[in-house]
Amino acid sequence: IGGWLTETFGWRSVFFFPVPLALLGIVLLVIKLKGEWRGAAGQKLDWVGTLLFAAWSLALFLGISGLPSPTAIATLVAAFVLLGLFVKHQEVTEFPLIRLSALAGNLVFSRSLLASVLMYGANYPLIFLLSLYLQFVRGMTAIEAGKLMLLQALTMAIVAPIAGRLSDRHHAPLIASGGCIVVAIGFGILQWLSFDTPVYVVCIALVVLGIGHGLFSTPNNSAAMGAVAEERLGIASSLLSLSRVIGNMLGTAVLLLLMALYIGAEQIEVEQYPALLSVIKVSLVCSLLFSIVGAVCSLARGKSVPASPDSS
Repeated sequence: IGGWLTETFGWRSVFFFPVPLALLGIVLLVIKLKGEWRGAAGQKLDWVGTLLFAAWSLALFLGISGLPSPTAIATLVAAFVLLGLFVKHQEVTEFPLIRLSALAGNLVFSRSLLASVLMYGANYPLIFLLSLYLQFVRGMTAIEAGKLMLLQALTMAIVAPIAGRLSDRHHAPLIASGGCIVVAIGFGILQWLSFDTPVYVVCIALVVLGIGHGLFSTPNNSAAMGAVAEERLGIASSLLSLSRVIGNMLGTAVLLLLMALYIGAEQIEVEQYPALLSVIKVSLVCSLLFSIVGAVCSLARGKSVPASPDSS
């Protein structure tokens, strides 16, 4: 769909396309989703911590997206300051948004978050750069590149529900770790990417990556959510979502730095194709390393039981 929109209406249309879908989602949530709101008895929302956390997230994402400009670097410095203030506030407030000491002590949950950051950080350069490779280096249209890239998403859509059912019966962290290793194999296949790499090699790599991410995503979430108390599932779910976003931003930061170093502000023309291929190859090496470290974190998370409500 993104390829068709780009060719038909221009690349900006890709950003407008999700708006009506998001509005429809909001309407369906309000009308169809019935449930009960429940909070922890006697506890108040940590508004100061919430604002500090929101300001840190905003500064972090704006800073990463603007690298390597001086303004972006200053914004990142501000993000680290805000993060320090948030951590300090969480240690002294009576009802913290996140009890960091308990998070650090819960190896299953904390390392599930770290594995999620690394795996989604590894995946973003693939989504962006492989599309450029197929269009610029291999001469495909946006629609043709989109169809080929669909292989990973379709494979993941098939594997993820199966992996979810397996994680209900077997050790979820072990399945997730296997997914990390399969992803590393997929990135290993792509290390031979060149100007004349057969398209079927790219297809095989995308299928392998789809299998790996399918094996990782659902079992990793299952392991993380199973390691916290029921009263904290909302915060745990939010942290998992945030870890995915931070992972994408981490991948974006690596990609932007490499683009700035190898290509700069130049428009991608034929003479820039060797530099673009260098960016792709270095990014894929980084993604391979991310997935290997993610596998180590996933394997090292061990076992834990859900924390009690007053220590989550």
